[in-house]
Amino acid sequence: MSMQVSRREFLKIAGITAAAVSIPVGKNLAARNEKILALQSKKLGPVNVTYVPSICRMCTAQCSILVRVRNGRPERILGNPAAAPLNAGRICARGNAGLMKALSPDRIKKPLIRIAGSKRGEWKFQETGWEQAISIVTKKLRELKERGELAKKTIVIIGQIGCATYHPHIASFVKTLGIPNVISMPLTTCVMPKTIAWGMMGLAGKHSEIVPDYSRTRYFLSFGRNLGGSIAVGQTAKAGMNRRNYKLVVLEPRLSEWAAKADEWIPIKPGTDLAFLLAMINVIINEGLYDKEYLSKYTNAPMIITADGFSPVKTRKVKRSIAGKEVELIDFLVYDEATQSFTWVSEARMPALTLPDNARTFEGKRVRTVFEVLRNHVSQYTPEWASKITDVPVDTIRRIAREFATTKPATVETGWNTNRWWNSFQLYRAAGVLAALTGNLLRPGGVVLSAAGIKSVLNRAGPPVASPKSVLYPGEASLEITLSDGSKIKGPLLVFNAYRWPFEELQKEEGWVIIVIGANPARTFIADIFEKWASLSTVDLIVDIGITPDDTVAYSDVFIPECAYTERSYTITGAPFTTAKIVRAAFAAHKPPSDAECKNMLEILADIIAGVDESLLEKFAEMLAEEIGPSNCAEDFKKVIEEYMKTKGYDDLTSNIVKAQAKCMGIDYNRLRKDGAIVAAPEEWGLEMNKKILENGWLNSPTGKIEILPLKLLGLIKKKGLPIKPEWHPLPTWVPPRWMIVRKNLGSDEFVAITGKVPTMSYTSTEDNPLLALKLTTRDMNSVWVNTERARQLGIKDGDTIEVCSESGNCFRARAFVTDAIRPDTVFIPANYGNTKAPARFRDSHVPPLNKLNVFVVDPIAGSRIMADFIVRIRKA
Repeated sequence: MSMQVSRREFLKIAGITAAAVSIPVGKNLAARNEKILALQSKKLGPVNVTYVPSICRMCTAQCSILVRVRNGRPERILGNPAAAPLNAGRICARGNAGLMKALSPDRIKKPLIRIAGSKRGEWKFQETGWEQAISIVTKKLRELKERGELAKKTIVIIGQIGCATYHPHIASFVKTLGIPNVISMPLTTCVMPKTIAWGMMGLAGKHSEIVPDYSRTRYFLSFGRNLGGSIAVGQTAKAGMNRRNYKLVVLEPRLSEWAAKADEWIPIKPGTDLAFLLAMINVIINEGLYDKEYLSKYTNAPMIITADGFSPVKTRKVKRSIAGKEVELIDFLVYDEATQSFTWVSEARMPALTLPDNARTFEGKRVRTVFEVLRNHVSQYTPEWASKITDVPVDTIRRIAREFATTKPATVETGWNTNRWWNSFQLYRAAGVLAALTGNLLRPGGVVLSAAGIKSVLNRAGPPVASPKSVLYPGEASLEITLSDGSKIKGPLLVFNAYRWPFEELQKEEGWVIIVIGANPARTFIADIFEKWASLSTVDLIVDIGITPDDTVAYSDVFIPECAYTERSYTITGAPFTTAKIVRAAFAAHKPPSDAECKNMLEILADIIAGVDESLLEKFAEMLAEEIGPSNCAEDFKKVIEEYMKTKGYDDLTSNIVKAQAKCMGIDYNRLRKDGAIVAAPEEWGLEMNKKILENGWLNSPTGKIEILPLKLLGLIKKKGLPIKPEWHPLPTWVPPRWMIVRKNLGSDEFVAITGKVPTMSYTSTEDNPLLALKLTTRDMNSVWVNTERARQLGIKDGDTIEVCSESGNCFRARAFVTDAIRPDTVFIPANYGNTKAPARFRDSHVPPLNKLNVFVVDPIAGSRIMADFIVRIRKA
């Protein structure tokens, strides 16, 4: 159903006053609030206003916010200045519209159970009570547990918002019940290639862990991300506030919102950013523009390796103290220019990047340094070579390389949704090496670890991989993958669940249970598989926990409503994306509607565990202490859970867990309750920690240094018994995007598909939000971007209905947005999947359903789903 609601009609339906959405915005928060209150007092009478700290849950950015409440009713959301290092006291359009999670007339307020005789996929439900809904779920799980099949036959699917919001709570839940079958949508469709690429160098790679230092940089090379239209407003705000102080170069096939802000937009051929970066590395090394001292001191570039391979010639194990823990590291051999002899790197004063002619052998073996191997390896990647691949002029490539190397400090994009291209792993390997070559890793203005990244590196956390105990694992490990050279491998280098393979397993036996948390798998790239699962009689129960009437609800047997994020507390957590150390919590700003029957996620999970086996609640408390910390909170958590089980009061469990956490952590609860965020250490603390990690050799690598040649990767290749292939070559290596592998030349009606978010949309949290829908244009939601000249050749005009078909033969119809702001060989399809079954008033069912193109390609490194990098055909419908 198309959204046909006027602004006045919407405000009437939603019950929001005009004063709440049409307010003057001042530069100072206090002054702005005074203007708001004065305006409202005049129009609406006496005002009883409170500001309750919370955390925005409209996307994965997790901005700190204040919820303004008038006489018990939520009225406005503002950025929280107490957490300024995170989101600079600002929020985006999504965050501004967050109240509609609570106020939307389409919100599902009570538990639903499927009407007997109806089929999954049909919207046929009846409302029920909370206890009845929970009992249906726990009865089935309890039966599985009694048969010893709970771990095997339960699958948990977690969405982007579910992971960002509830990861520690859900992790505690699945660990308590012993469920290894977990499908994490962010890991399977978003972050894995770059997480592994940065991690292999000794860093941390999740979104929240590694960031460009926007506030201090003087040069920013951006690619693969539309920072001006994507999520993470805190990063966008920092990049924007410092915008006049750095040169911005954007590699992007489309003139996106971010490219429009660039000093230089380079409309690069889709999927060829890797070639551009490899040529930059070539120029920087050949012209001697690299930071010799940095490479010598802080990386394994001086490491002596065999002349005919990549193995270190000689190593020894040494004990080091890192963050109070004894860690075993590898000490490697280098040539010390100070003593003109081979020695251990820990003892060398001037490790050489290149060997003199009289030091080409060691103990009778021909040797070389890692730097020399890198230099020889990238000699093939000249600007002339890259120009033919990228469609970027040679002089431009060479100039950007020189500018980047000579402008201090400079930074590169660390990645966001990196499951887009077949070569994404090597792309972010190249980005890491580029930053290291120029001395811009872990230094102010370069690429830095956030407070979360610092913690991850010091704890020496490894990249996430699938559990071999998972029912999903065998199929993933045996998946045949064809590489760019035509050879085949069984399973990716690292196995993570691409969620494709349990189907056969599910058909074999009855009794399966699927639990969906904060996800909409029926309208994502898992849709075709999820619908098949739902059609199986062997799947006894599908449970959906959420708030939005999305299509996944239609495939569930039981729907359990959680409360809106402004209605619930949230446990103490840190702040992502910033080098500052911040502790935060969220508090219930208002109560749910009187006709709503919902709970917080923590209460829902506790209720399910208690229904399965009440004795497991003690373990749940221990797992919570392990996940949200500190571990000495376990006893207090047990008491809080015991008390909740007696009262079952609204928000009791979560709010009292927050109090217990504050006590165990030595945090002033009253201050936290008032401000919502406490800056325990400023950004300068994080920058100083980056410096210590770099200079003391505390990186999470076998050597403790930044590894240009990743020993973890070499070890993995050896363990798997694989030959060196471009996809996982230990040095940054050219791998074509998949579309170049399958098609040398595009046909007259063929294009490369790229995707991304539009500025006001992200996941299920925003797709039916009327405040956001009012701001959307046809171009934003309903249109596929097509180049003007190509459209003319195909007889397509702006606004025409077109048919878009993938190489798999699947098609959809959409409007054409005809523009010069995109390359002729590229089309842009917004990552908005639409809906077909949910009876929601404000959702537009005519958005291009990207997932319906359904080209299933698995990343050869991580085993995660590639979201773009395929070819589509377009014609006028």
